[in-house]
Amino acid sequence: MRIERLLAKFNIKGINYEPNQGGRGLLSVEEQLAIVGFCWKDAPVGWLVLFVEGLSDVHALKLLQTATLAEINREMEHWRGTYPEKALDALCLTAIAEATQQHGQLCPECRGTGRTTNKYRVTRQCPACKDGRVPWTNETRFAKFAQVLPVPYSRFKRYKPVLENVVKWLISNRTTAMLAIQERMEREVREAEVA
Repeated sequence: MRIERLLAKFNIKGINYEPNQGGRGLLSVEEQLAIVGFCWKDAPVGWLVLFVEGLSDVHALKLLQTATLAEINREMEHWRGTYPEKALDALCLTAIAEATQQHGQLCPECRGTGRTTNKYRVTRQCPACKDGRVPWTNETRFAKFAQVLPVPYSRFKRYKPVLENVVKWLISNRTTAMLAIQERMEREVREAEVA
């Protein structure tokens, strides 16, 4: 895992890897790792979301799936009726996909370019997406959910409130993690400039 890549993902200001006018960067790699360690306790699930989103970290994905399944079980504690075990897996997959791809899924028709070419080699704006991303709607959520548990849309609507709550939970944890690291980095930079 490269911490520089993770921090660059968040567009954190004040990090300079090149020597400064004083001859050294603002924060060393060890200091950056320490900052991440301090901020981890504020929102561990948010950090997992960020690792999956920014680095496609497989180990973080497994941990995130475990945490998300626990939240889904908590949300479905008072569920009336039956549901298969695959429903939990489908909810987990869909919630993680939406939380880690908030601007939508990569368009399969234009492969994220936002432009398509017809048989006459005329390039046009892709009719299936918006700027290379297919935004999250009830239909796209249902399509993702149905990949794991193929049920009618009427049955999916029963799971939809649980899915929305879990997505909100994941996104709020992600936001908390981002704010924690930004605040910590700003504080460290101010302290480094004073010293």
